[in-house]
Parts: sequence; structure tokens; C-alpha cells
Amino acid sequence: MLIAALLFAAITDRVWNAKHGVYERRPPTYMPMPEIDDWNSLRIKLTRTWCEGSCPDYSVEITGDGRVTYVGNGYVAVLGTRHATIPVDRVRALHEKFRDAEFFWLFDEYRDASIDNPTHAIPIAYDGVTKTVTDYVGLRVGMPITVIELEYAIDETADIARWTRGQPVKD
Repeated sequence: MLIAALLFAAITDRVWNAKHGVYERRPPTYMPMPEIDDWNSLRIKLTRTWCEGSCPDYSVEITGDGRVTYVGNGYVAVLGTRHATIPVDRVRALHEKFRDAEFFWLFDEYRDASIDNPTHAIPIAYDGVTKTVTDYVGLRVGMPITVIELEYAIDETADIARWTRGQPVKD
């Protein structure tokens, strides 16, 4: 069985994820995540776009020194730009989740052919290195579930609910 799985992976872009019990699409060449030299250069961002319904439309960026910048565009409680600060250890813990997800060993895009769905994009940048993964109903096309887990981890780390939940508030 293991040999069959290895042969299958060798001739496709599918990799077995034992934790979740599914095949996932990954590039054929493994790309390790580079180490960070300058934590102040770290930028982690999540953008969630609108859909034809009422999908939250916002972006949030977290920097290596703990600064959080939120921009609410629609279907969120707070429209406009807001700023906050989080502890640096939370930023480093979030970065570790990117390492655990083997973020640099993901395709740049996981896109389903469906319509009327939001797009989620996660760029990470530091020390002149940048990687972005775009999720458009990506689970349908073999996107590793760790991408969804990273999306939620970014929201949780930034405490995004304070701006996206509740009744809309204008500047």
C-alpha cells in the first residue's frame, strides 16, 4: 500500500496527509521555508474578498513587531482602517504555524471553477522573500486543509472578530 501511494505521488502532484486522511496537491519539488533573519521585516496578511452574497470583505496585516492593520470594505461590523498591537510571541507562534504547514511547499493558487465565492489570499514576506497562496474554494481542488487553518489562525491572532462581528459601524 505504501509503495502504491509513493508511486501515485511520484506521477501526480498529490501527497498523502496522514493527519487528515486525504491526498493534497503540492508542487513536485519540496521547498523549505527560509529562516527569518530580521523579524521586523515580517509581514503576514490575509485578504478575504466579497461574494455575490454577504461574505465579509476585509484585509488584515500583522507585522513582526506586533502591529495589526485592519481594513474593512464590506459586510463587516467596522468599515475603514483600524490599528492594534499584539504581543510579539503571538506573531512568532503564528509564523511557526506557517512553518508547520510547509507554506513554501504549496502551489500559489488553488482555484475551483465555481462562481460566486470569495477569494482568500495569504501573502507572507520577510527578508526580501515573498510567498502568496490564493484560495478560491481550494479544498475542492486538493488544497491542503492547512491553508484554511492558516486563514483562521491569522484571524484569531489578530482578534479580527472585534471588527468583523456585530452591527456595522462607520468611521
